[in-house]
Amino acid sequence: MVKQERAARTREALVRAAAEVFAEEGFTAASIAVISRRARVSAGGLHFHFAGKTVLARAVQDRAAQALSRITAGPAVPPTAPASAPTTPGPGPTTARTTTARTTTARTTPARTTPAPGPASAPGPAPASAPTAPASAPGPAQGPAPASAPGSAPASAPGPAQGPAQGPAPGPSPASAAATPAPVPGPDGSAGTGADPGGNAGGSAGAGSGGGSLQVLVDSTHRLMALLAHDAVVRAGFALCADPSFDATADLRRQWRLWVEAAVAAAAREGLLAEGLLPEDAARGVVAATVGLEVLGAYDRQWLAPHTLTRFWTLMLPRLASPPALDALLPQGSPGSAAPPPDPDTESD
Repeated sequence: MVKQERAARTREALVRAAAEVFAEEGFTAASIAVISRRARVSAGGLHFHFAGKTVLARAVQDRAAQALSRITAGPAVPPTAPASAPTTPGPGPTTARTTTARTTTARTTPARTTPAPGPASAPGPAPASAPTAPASAPGPAQGPAPASAPGSAPASAPGPAQGPAQGPAPGPSPASAAATPAPVPGPDGSAGTGADPGGNAGGSAGAGSGGGSLQVLVDSTHRLMALLAHDAVVRAGFALCADPSFDATADLRRQWRLWVEAAVAAAAREGLLAEGLLPEDAARGVVAATVGLEVLGAYDRQWLAPHTLTRFWTLMLPRLASPPALDALLPQGSPGSAAPPPDPDTESD
């Protein structure tokens, strides 16, 4: 176990030392002696873990591609898509109508049972009417009840028989029963239209601190610049892609370009782009600027600084985003976006 941990630390030191040398000198000028000396590993130890400089360079590229993939794992599915699905107003009216149906049945049930004891107690003997008297406390009220029952059963049912028990309920019941179709669609319709735009706006505002896929794009560029500024493996991985003397197996710039195009296309589907702006034109501008910062940052780290990228987005976003989306976007990135994601393969010193 101890030997495995020591071997993993040695490989990590060699990959990082090779990345620094590749980023500074290029693939052709980098030498095994310089790499092993910077990693504090003998040349024999280097060849034990890596067959040669090319294998070592590919290990650097693979690590850089993994780091880039951790950044570009964001807007494959637009954040606002799941938010709009549950806001369908279908279940609302159904529930409202079901409740109204139950309430109507509850009100009509006493109306049907009230006339039933009347005729039963009339022809029946005194002992039969005696138990019915306690069951319906207002006995005399039963007389008018049958008379009014044929006329308007709902009006007489909530009168004296249920006055003490359901005083407030029978009062509005005739009005609500007459206007049952109007009130139910009214509140439900207003709640649906009010909640739908609000829900969609809230879902879009909640994603990426207010700008949907556009804010995710801004945040991801900040994470990429932070990685390029602080991680030599990522810097070397990008540099090796453009090195003609090295047969690269991974093209990080192409990987980044494809992801930016997908993110801008997602923003277009969300209605976040400025009117008349083609998604491919917006993607080209973002890719050209960020790759240019990456190239310039290899010689001057100020090009990778957060304030440099913030100034770029301050100039770019008014041309890129629609006015409603622009108000919610943060050119400096969401809080914590400038911090690169942790590298699980990196050992702490």
